[in-house]
Amino acid sequence: MKKLLTLAMVLFYGCAPAGNKYFLKVVKNKDVNFTANLKIAVIPENWDPTGISGFVPRALITEFLDMGFTVIERSQLEKILSESKPRQIDITKEEKPLPPPMRKSPILDRDTIKKIGQSLGVDALLLTYIIPDYSMKTISRASIRLVDVETASVLFSITLINGVQYANVRPLEPLVNDIFLNIKRILSGYSKIIVENGNEVCILPDKEKKEIRKLWNKAMDYYNQGKFENAIEIWRKILIEYNPKHEPSQKMIRNSEERLRKLEKSIEEKKTQKQKASQTEKK
Repeated sequence: MKKLLTLAMVLFYGCAPAGNKYFLKVVKNKDVNFTANLKIAVIPENWDPTGISGFVPRALITEFLDMGFTVIERSQLEKILSESKPRQIDITKEEKPLPPPMRKSPILDRDTIKKIGQSLGVDALLLTYIIPDYSMKTISRASIRLVDVETASVLFSITLINGVQYANVRPLEPLVNDIFLNIKRILSGYSKIIVENGNEVCILPDKEKKEIRKLWNKAMDYYNQGKFENAIEIWRKILIEYNPKHEPSQKMIRNSEERLRKLEKSIEEKKTQKQKASQTEKK
């Protein structure tokens, strides 16, 4: 019964299984609703200017700009942090010492976060901590958090563990794409996403689930009445406003479009037959 329930969740909410073995968990603060008016600054907590930990934060800037957010560069950050003089981060005690030129930012306590927010004129900081794998070609571990500058509360958090053995590590490009996709899902309304050993479960808040079901039932009513264009419009609304990967809506759009093509073809054939019959009568 549990397996059937999981399968139903995957089918209805449109989450596809991931390919390689790795663990990804994304959780949104239940009291937060995001808007594209949010101004953010991407702040690496550790970075190598020429390596993975330097590339991923820059790629995140591109992605947030593409989603319509205002993103502030970190060029002013060094001065702000040096003035704050907080203690150094030490969250990798179990890891081997990071080789140069890997650097760590000072720890960002509540006062420092607020000061950075005021100085940069942003609403939130996207904090990234990226550890490369042994080959230095992909990510081994990562922590990404969006933090409100006024309250220092975490708006969403991502934890990533890429493979348990060297043979299982996921390449950088699909891995980064997964991070971007699930950030988009969280910003569009998902409350939690978990990917483990190739199985993916996405969870929407009850309000969004009810709205999708309501729209789905309305679209099916139109479909059963033969009003395919009206049904397609509603299924597209589900994809645009709630879940761009909602497979049932995608499938029914394709089905409805095929029905419309057949209907148009049938009408055209009948029209042609009528014209031929009319010409025969005249002769």
